[in-house]
Amino acid sequence: MMSESIRGAGKRRSRSLAAIALAAGLSTTPIHAAFADEAVVVTRYDVFLNGLKLGDGGFKATMDGASYTIKGNSRLTGIAGALLKISAAGHADGRFVGDHTSPTGFSATSVSGDRVSTVQMALQSNNVATLVAKPEPNMAGKVKITRAHQRGVIDPMSAMLTPMSAKGPLDPSNCAQTLPIFNGRERFDVVLSYKRTAPVDAAVLGGKQTEVLVCQARYRPISGHSAGKKEVEYFANETGIELWLAPAGDTGMMVPYRITVPTPIGQGVVQLEALIAKGNTRFAMR
Repeated sequence: MMSESIRGAGKRRSRSLAAIALAAGLSTTPIHAAFADEAVVVTRYDVFLNGLKLGDGGFKATMDGASYTIKGNSRLTGIAGALLKISAAGHADGRFVGDHTSPTGFSATSVSGDRVSTVQMALQSNNVATLVAKPEPNMAGKVKITRAHQRGVIDPMSAMLTPMSAKGPLDPSNCAQTLPIFNGRERFDVVLSYKRTAPVDAAVLGGKQTEVLVCQARYRPISGHSAGKKEVEYFANETGIELWLAPAGDTGMMVPYRITVPTPIGQGVVQLEALIAKGNTRFAMR
């Protein structure tokens, strides 16, 4: 009985962790820049629920000329990780076209116990060209994903970088964006807006930045989600989700410093623990 109780709590935590991980992919926007030399951004994050560490993850972004590649992974750790064995990995390639990112490929693998789910997606001009999801999504009771929902989108891995305003990292315009994300199984918008600035640990950011931008983040489900599900309604109505954006060295990019996600079972936090950034852009981002 105790084992079942622990597993039940673990499943609830894993659903909340999934919401937190979703928030970790909130930061992307059109980019208007080219890189004179290769630029690299490497991050590491810890994930907490009510102050208890549940997982960790990170990503590496490499930008060269008009091209970019992003690789990332995450996992549950500790007792929850031992019981549930949940992990995920993703990869995306794309190009900077005009004033926006244009992903060309996205793949993701998630493992939950013995269950393995994969997504392989090719895109052209921000439109999905081919999509293979295994196992195929069970759409019973879910909002249908139409072809229109697969146009003008970005993938979650391309959503890990935000270009910096020419006015600097604390300019409120860095928050003024709506992110059209499609992960192969769900289509949703993330609507960002300026909220405030906040002091941070400068050591994590190389000692150069003592304050960062705080954006409010609203989750807007479009398709692929369960219609009428209480958890979907909860996050769609939640106004307390925050994305804290910090500059990634001199690359002209910004990355999440902290993401806070109120969940039905407590406060979730994704916290930047380490950042390495090398290289710079040829000219101001926007």
